[in-house]
Amino acid sequence: MANKTPRILRADFVQFMQRREALPTAQRIEEWLKQHAECKTGQISKLFKCEPLDRRYAVRFVFYVTSHARKGTEQRCFKAFCEYLQQFGIDNPLAHSDDNIADILLEPDPNNYFISPTEKFLSSLKLWRIAEKYIIECRKDSQVKHAVDWLFIDAGRQIAANESLSRNDAIHIAEKAVGLSIQEYRERALAWSRFDSLTVIQARGKGHPTGMCIVLPLQEAVYEEIKAGKRVTHDVLPTELKRPSRFILTEACFVRPVDQGGLDGSPTKYVLKAVASQIAILSHSYRPELKLPIHMLSFGGTPDTERLLRSDRYKPTRTRMPKTNWPLFEGILPWSSLHPTDYLFRMALLWIGADYDKRLELPPDADDQATS
Repeated sequence: MANKTPRILRADFVQFMQRREALPTAQRIEEWLKQHAECKTGQISKLFKCEPLDRRYAVRFVFYVTSHARKGTEQRCFKAFCEYLQQFGIDNPLAHSDDNIADILLEPDPNNYFISPTEKFLSSLKLWRIAEKYIIECRKDSQVKHAVDWLFIDAGRQIAANESLSRNDAIHIAEKAVGLSIQEYRERALAWSRFDSLTVIQARGKGHPTGMCIVLPLQEAVYEEIKAGKRVTHDVLPTELKRPSRFILTEACFVRPVDQGGLDGSPTKYVLKAVASQIAILSHSYRPELKLPIHMLSFGGTPDTERLLRSDRYKPTRTRMPKTNWPLFEGILPWSSLHPTDYLFRMALLWIGADYDKRLELPPDADDQATS
């Protein structure tokens, strides 16, 4: 059954073609299509105005370009069309179906981003509340400092397998394992946070900061270097980050120790909801990339972290991080519904990220109250 969910033509494609004076008039295209395929008057004009339409009109536009414009007087259109598609790795559009090319040229309408029945169902679950409820953006240096303190204290105690270890002793053990002083690590975390305040966050549970997460949206080349065991994760520079990105590194995910003001009980669940929301937001895109898998990388820096990664179906990469010798793990979330559990989670992330893009900013003092 044809997918009739409204899409819009990518504005950058229209601009690209117009700058090269390579976009035929909508009237000319419709006249040709009426002779060779079904086409209602005015639909191609709407397509070029980036109005939401049934995708079949984009498919028919591609049919026009590949069947008609590549010959005769409109070869300029076909040449510019091919040039635009090269950025997506397509050197010869004739080797691809019109449907596949149309999917590249289209993106969800940002005013109507539900793109499947599955996502409509997920929206009814009010998943947007996850991000709003469980994330505290670190907009102040002091918030980042507190988050890094919790990381080093909790990690040091996990490594030593001693929850009663003093704050200073725990930090010392973590510094030795990481290969950086806590102050050096703070400076790196601050640099990431200045790139985007959602890279370093505090997790919120019961209205209270219960942990911290650092998630870095990477350029693909940087991701592959880390995955191959060629780089230490905390050496990533802000210039190597990219938002949105499909290549995500979870650098840290720890609870706030009870003696540092954390919650008793099981605060880990709040941290996991926060890190999932971070991944959703930092990877979210309306561009064609949204139909590509999300690649997620992390490492087993402590026994508890490695256990959580394995239970979350991350797979060992069979590589280790230099200097620390920590094992690397990767999780991949596909778009394909052939993997129903992963697909459902992938769609949930898409919905969370889309809604968070539209959120209203919290008042300036809201986070101050939450982190006090």
